[in-house]
Amino acid sequence: MTHCRFGAISLPGKAGATVDPLSCEGCGVCRMVCPVGAVTMRPNRAGAWMVRETTTGPLVHARLGIAQDNSGKLVARVREVARDEARNRASELVLIDGPPGIGCPVHAAVTGADLLLAVTEPTPSGLHDLERVLQLAQMFQLQAKVLINKADLSERYVERVHGLTRKAQVQLVGCLPFDPRVPKLLAQGTVPLSLPAWAEGLRAVWLRIHAHLLEARRPEEARDAFL
Repeated sequence: MTHCRFGAISLPGKAGATVDPLSCEGCGVCRMVCPVGAVTMRPNRAGAWMVRETTTGPLVHARLGIAQDNSGKLVARVREVARDEARNRASELVLIDGPPGIGCPVHAAVTGADLLLAVTEPTPSGLHDLERVLQLAQMFQLQAKVLINKADLSERYVERVHGLTRKAQVQLVGCLPFDPRVPKLLAQGTVPLSLPAWAEGLRAVWLRIHAHLLEARRPEEARDAFL
């Protein structure tokens, strides 16, 4: 009990210890410290990965099981398969659409990447999350760049994002405007490149990122960009 940092183990009575499956993170410290070896770990299948063909190339992704949390191991496996696909197809880049937050799945997504693109919004929560992501990038010694989405919603918070990027010495690669048609098109399964202002800004950002990645490209393997 004293060693479980997640508070997943309790002693409700004489029946013995119980484990809360919703609190347990599967770290295994209980098995390591149990003096009588009473704890065993069982494999848990969090989801399954798959490869699909799209109009712009292969997409490697995973589907989580019911009530399953994302797993760093699953993310690492998806990355491994994606790199194999890129190598077999002579693709120059691997783009990783990473999970939110700064937990284990994010660590698995950013480890060894060549660039981290942090997409934020001009809101208090967006600014807070951006600060944490940039701290994570610094800890992993990753080069980071920032993109502001819905940049016309709050001029005050856009300026605060500018201030944070200057303080962190991180490049701001662009701003995308708010357009209520974007979520509607995404819900229909359509990439909103038909919206001129939004699409032009996105293309400009991509050209800057693509040029940066190709400048430092290792010819023998595809580069990773964490988005």
